[in-house]
Amino acid sequence: MKRGIVIFILLAAAALALPAAAQLGEPPRLNVEIPGVDLTKTVREGRHITVPFLAQYVAGVYRFLIAIVGVLAAAMMMVGGFQYLTAGGGADRAKLGREKIANAIIGLLLALGSYVILYTINPDLVTFEGLKIEATERETIPDAAGEEEADFAADGPAKPICNTHEACKALCAQPPDKRPKSAPGIPDTSQLQVIKTGTGVKNSRGIRASPAVVEAMIRVSGIASRDGHIVYVSSGHRPLQKQIQLACDKYDQGLENHIPRYVSWPGGSNHGSGNAVDVWLEKDGKNLTVIDSKTQGNSEYADGADKLAQIMTEAGFKRYSKEIWHFEIGTASSCRCQHPRCPFPPKWCTIEEQIKEEALMAPMLP
Repeated sequence: MKRGIVIFILLAAAALALPAAAQLGEPPRLNVEIPGVDLTKTVREGRHITVPFLAQYVAGVYRFLIAIVGVLAAAMMMVGGFQYLTAGGGADRAKLGREKIANAIIGLLLALGSYVILYTINPDLVTFEGLKIEATERETIPDAAGEEEADFAADGPAKPICNTHEACKALCAQPPDKRPKSAPGIPDTSQLQVIKTGTGVKNSRGIRASPAVVEAMIRVSGIASRDGHIVYVSSGHRPLQKQIQLACDKYDQGLENHIPRYVSWPGGSNHGSGNAVDVWLEKDGKNLTVIDSKTQGNSEYADGADKLAQIMTEAGFKRYSKEIWHFEIGTASSCRCQHPRCPFPPKWCTIEEQIKEEALMAPMLP
């Protein structure tokens, strides 16, 4: 009965001390502070998020309970010793005192020896490592931020299916299931191939692209893996219906002036033809580049952007000069570059190429 009460008290104390909810990235707050328990925040390393405080909590509670067991064992030995010394010749009282001392010593040895026992059974039982979670990849589609132009392919195989606001609004007025699913230069997803995952390329979401891109990404895998780099695929083929929806969302938001400057006319994207991929570079669990128009030009990504451009260029790709993550193959679009001519921070190419790009867009402006 007494043992049950002690166990109940220990469990109740642990439950009261359980961490309270915290904001993402921050360590939780303990309802009751436990000596020796120091929780740290979650850490993102490349594509993995490490949650250390669960292991820290378990390890801290284990050490705390060992300390409590030691105190209780010492107290029981003192009680047993007092009973033995004051037995006054009574055999039963002396025996009871000796049993308490023996039980306290056995319990203390079991508590202190539990680590050795668990380690002998399986070392992983006592290795309190942080919980590692693979982060979900997201497809980043450039949007209006006052600086990010749309991926435009006026001189590529993909052609817009509407090139005036009136025509595109009429298209958006149709029910989604009635909108075009294919167009010249824009293959259906089922007609494309999945980019293969290899030593130097990761494509966990089964992103598809044209056969030329798939072949080139196989070369990328071999090139990147030579010195331990990994190229992660964020986006590839963008189906026509998705391009239409992006434009329709802008109309719904009253932002038609963002088309085609920030969102291409539906069908007018190299992503639609399957000849473009968005990627980022990683090594030893650390992101060397990002897919973020606001931070891509930060100095910390200069070496990574250069390395990524080198890898992709060697495999046959061209980079969109204004985006360190956007690469194409088999297109003739302007404002593209190859290593070592890719600018950093990313920017427009030469004035001549900028004029060419804007001239190609001009006939399609309303």
